Amino acid sequence: MKNIKEITNGGTHYAVETTGVPVVVRQSLQALRPLGQVAIVGVTPEMTLDVHNDLMAEGKTMMGVIEGDAVPQVFIPELVDYYKKGLFPYQRVI
Repeated sequence: MKNIKEITNGGTHYAVETTGVPVVVRQSLQALRPLGQVAIVGVTPEMTLDVHNDLMAEGKTMMGVIEGDAVPQVFIPELVDYYKKGLFPYQRVI
């Protein structure tokens, strides 16, 4: 975490954790700067967090994301609109 905090001048504003590995989930929280936010995407087994030190002491937010947390009826038309405006280069994502 020391290297990340040095490179980012105090920690990242946002993180996306995709592994579900408890130690990496903890590291994603510890890499955040105060008031930073992490989205947990990976399926994580039961684990223990130090809620005060890893989360509350610096006002961090930890959010679980299920299947993208999107409403398809809203999200898909938005993606199509972005594509038509040249703002969603899906070819680069694939």
